[in-house]
Amino acid sequence: MSMSRQIDHLVAEHVMGYSVYHYDKDYIENCYYMLMDEEFNPVLCNDEGERQTEAEAWDDAPMFSQDIAAAWMVVEKMRQIGYSITLMGQTGTFYTVYICSWHAPDTQQARQDAPTAPLTICMAALKVVGVEVPKEEE
Repeated sequence: MSMSRQIDHLVAEHVMGYSVYHYDKDYIENCYYMLMDEEFNPVLCNDEGERQTEAEAWDDAPMFSQDIAAAWMVVEKMRQIGYSITLMGQTGTFYTVYICSWHAPDTQQARQDAPTAPLTICMAALKVVGVEVPKEEE
């Protein structure tokens, strides 16, 4: 699994509240896994979303770390749970994001730099919820 998809999985689980539902009834042919949002609605791609393995179900997570529209969902989620995100823009080859709690607006909860805006948003959000991003293998 690529580093960006690992980050997408972590964001889906720890920031967005997604989980994998395992339907396991009667015959093996009737069993499947499906990615669900926090309200237990299916997160679908281009089909019904029924997958053979849990890993395949996690692959249905949006590309939060690569797509700005999906990253904006992360910004909205962080706002819902009481944080403001400020994307400071690009400085050289990096984007900078600051996240502050609404309860302590002068206290920076996370600062993150990364090569793209979506990746920066995701890494900062993970930092705030206490999830360590794995280091990229060399």
